[in-house]
Amino acid sequence: MIHYNVIRAKHNGKEKQDFKLVRPTGTDDYLFLHFKTPVIFILFDEVHHISPGMCILLSPGTPHVFFPDNCELIHDWMHFMPTDYNDFAKFKIDINTFFTAVNPSFITTAIKRCEHELLYKDELYEEFISSEVSGMFIRLKRQLSGGITGYYADALKALRVEIYRNPDK
Repeated sequence: MIHYNVIRAKHNGKEKQDFKLVRPTGTDDYLFLHFKTPVIFILFDEVHHISPGMCILLSPGTPHVFFPDNCELIHDWMHFMPTDYNDFAKFKIDINTFFTAVNPSFITTAIKRCEHELLYKDELYEEFISSEVSGMFIRLKRQLSGGITGYYADALKALRVEIYRNPDK
């Protein structure tokens, strides 16, 4: 399992309509963002209109600016560093590129759990966080690779298991 040093995380983070984040030199770590409301995002001097459900994984030092698109901003975010970049690269999630997660509730859940662990620092919290982050990236990779996704994905997978367990039915 890949170990992650999660520095900060926030699920359902809210910012006012006049919020604007400007990072001309990016961050010192990786930044994963999942937007739940429309956002204007400037990346490499190109303006992007981001829809709810879109995500981006920014590499360290990537300049960026973002602000809500005439609404309150709601988003999940996480600053982190993998301990082994080569292992992390195996996920082959495009960096500094926007993508859409289908049925992304698992993102909010994973980041919420990481946020909680960072706050309380219970026994083995770092291992728990690494497990959550790995699970989140595995699910993202599966979705981006074209596996079964969407609203009915879990129901279809459960049906498949039931058919294999009980072929006589």
